[in-house]
Amino acid sequence: MAVDGEYAPSPVPWVADEVAHIEDTGTAFGGRAVVLLTHRGRRTGLVRKTR
Repeated sequence: MAVDGEYAPSPVPWVADEVAHIEDTGTAFGGRAVVLLTHRGRRTGLVRKTR
């Protein structure tokens, strides 16, 4: 199921940096395999990505 809407990176800098790195390379820092979740924020309604 796709999550449509306006994407906003995390307001937490290290989370935004790691999500960008995962999208670019397919792995987390240190080469770890991770799951990247895409969801809609409950309060803002913005699409967010977290690991």
